[in-house]
Parts: sequence; C-alpha cells; structure tokens
Amino acid sequence: MTSPLPLPPPLAMSATSSSPPTTSRLPPSDKSVVPVEKASELPPTEDSGPWTFPELSIHLHDLVHPGTIRASDFFHTHSPRTFLETAVNSVLAHLYPPHSLHGPTKVKLLDFHIRPLPGVAYTSGTNNPGEKEIHFSSDYIASLPESRVADEILGVIRHEMVHVFQHNGSGTAPGGLIEGIADWIRMKDGFINPNWKRGGKKWDDGYQNTAYFLDWVEQTEENAKELVRRINWRLGDMKWDNRWWEDLVGVPVDELWDRYVAFYDIQNGVAKKNDVPPPMSGKETSGKPISVAVRDNIDADALRDLWRKRLSELRFSGRTNGQRFIGTFEALLDKAFPNLRSESKRLLLMTSLHDEAGDWYEETDLDFNMSYDALKNGIVKRFPGKSKRMHKLIEREAALTDY
Repeated sequence: MTSPLPLPPPLAMSATSSSPPTTSRLPPSDKSVVPVEKASELPPTEDSGPWTFPELSIHLHDLVHPGTIRASDFFHTHSPRTFLETAVNSVLAHLYPPHSLHGPTKVKLLDFHIRPLPGVAYTSGTNNPGEKEIHFSSDYIASLPESRVADEILGVIRHEMVHVFQHNGSGTAPGGLIEGIADWIRMKDGFINPNWKRGGKKWDDGYQNTAYFLDWVEQTEENAKELVRRINWRLGDMKWDNRWWEDLVGVPVDELWDRYVAFYDIQNGVAKKNDVPPPMSGKETSGKPISVAVRDNIDADALRDLWRKRLSELRFSGRTNGQRFIGTFEALLDKAFPNLRSESKRLLLMTSLHDEAGDWYEETDLDFNMSYDALKNGIVKRFPGKSKRMHKLIEREAALTDY
C-alpha cells in the first residue's frame, strides 16, 4: 500500500499502485530529420529557448520503511522540485547541444518512486507514450552509511535520469555503453561513489568501468572532444557499430582499450595505478604524470567555468516559454555566480534577450531602471509560450510556494 507524504513544498504527490516493476527500457530514439550520412555531426543549434521539462511527481511507498523515512528526511532538507529539475537540466546539457532543435521532446511526464526493491534503481516506460518512471530502492537507501545518504540519492537520481533521455540506437547499443554513459554523467557532475575504481576486462563492461574509460578517451585523444554527446546523437538515428570509434576518434576501440589498460596497469580487471590522472591531449608527459586535477576530485573552478560558459551562451528570443527560460537561467546563475547582486543579475538577464524578446525589453524598460524581479516577471507574463501544456504548467507552478 502506498501513501502520499506531504513534502514542503509539494511537487505532485499521489497514491500509486503496487504493480510489479516492468522491464527497464530506454526512451525510443528520436527520429530527427538529419540525414543518415550526416548523423555523425552534431545538430545545428538555434536560440530556441531552454529545454522543455517533463511534469514531475514523487511517490513514496511504505512510509514506515527505514529507507523511506531517510528519503523523507532528505526531501525536507532538499527541495524535490529543485534537485529533480537540476538533474534533468544537467543530463540534457551533457547529452545534447545547447538549445538543439533536435533535443528530446517525447518525455512529458516523469514519476519518481521510492519503494522496497532488490538492487539499487531502474528506469522504465509505461503503457502511456511520453511517460517514464524511475524506481529507487528504499532497501538500498536504508543500507547506506548516514554520511552517504544525500550524495548517493543525488548520484543515483542523476544516473537514472540519463536513462530517461539518452538514445540507444533502437536497442542496438551495448548495454555496458548505455550504463557507462549514465555513470560518466554522474561522475562529471561530482557524484562519484567512493567505492568506484578504474578497471574492467573490456571497454563496455559498463557502469564506472566504462565511465572512466570514456573520460580517459575524451581527455587524451585530440579528436574526442564531446565524444559522449556525439555518440548519443548518432544513436538517435543509427544502429550501433564499433567502427564509430574510428569515425569519431580516429582510433579503433580495441586499440584505445589497450592503451587505457597499459596506462593504468589494469590486471585481472583491476587498475594498479587508479589515481594517476590521464595526460591531456597533445601534451608531452616525459614519462611522468603531468600536473592536472585527478578526475576523482572534480575541479570546482573548472566546473564553475563550464556553468559560466553555458550561462553566457543562453539566449531567449521570445518564441518559447518564458517561465522555462527563467528557470534555466536561474539554475545556471546559481551554479556560476552564487552570490551575485540583483543589479548584476539584471544585466546578465537583459543581455540574454534578443529578437522579439529584445524588442519587448527595449520598449518596456525605457529608463533602464527595471528591477531584476520585475524583468523576470515581465518575461514570464509576456512570453507564456504557445503550448497548452506549458500554460497548465505555468498555472500549476504559480500556485506553488516559492522556494
């Protein structure tokens, strides 16, 4: 039996059925208009506004379960709406070019369940197109050391959120690659499980084994920039082929794996030099590790620079939903400049407006004295978007208490 738990403030709480979990599957591939012969190229980007977020809801099962109690405590200190939307935004940013016209649009509703289950978590579809479910084991949450609960909940959510939105080549991609990409994004976002170690017996052993390999290839191979994003893009239109490695990187995957094994002295699937940072592409190491940050410890400055770059590239033309644009803008702003004054925020927001939105601003703020909050509210009111679903989302969100 399941019961809704009031979370302050709520996302969308409801009772859920106790039906058994279905087989996990990835979302159907997005059959975009890019010709097959150009499928290796990243899609063109336009100022088409921020990503369209699915409607999100949380369901807690067995409220007296120790893992459910822990999750409930976590939700009382971490805004569910914030960390789920942050996970969606981050996953899409890793998998797709900014504002891509060919980004994912099929997931309209995402239900997040915490329930007693064997294992850790799984992602599945439903009988209704456009709906996805993430099921997270309360048994696993209960087994965690107290100090690991928050980071592990966020890390598992990040991993499963990748499965909601990634392509899989119509089911032809190696399962180890699919799981490796999910852990790669979890790793890049700083949610590394302390038990992870480099290793594996082949490149597609999956999970952290493949995640570390993908990260190493991206860092060491000159032609491997945005490798994971390009692989995901191909998987949206094509069936998997190991020869893609030669197309995308210029080196067969078996040769890349042999180099990786040699670099980390991997024996019987275990790396003997697990903490040695990879050399950067084109750098001479003279036989010694060069001075770069170990990937197990995410460089906070580099991550902040990444958020600032994405914020500087964010544009709003007025052709899409203003509420979603403001949500993305503030999420990036919080990451890039957490202590920025309102006046500086207003200047950044103002400079992101162009075309119809830019014309609206010039006509509205003639004296150049509109406050940051007034500018945000004006954008939301003036540009509600054309989607009926967006209108409903705006009405629903307007009724929520502001975090």
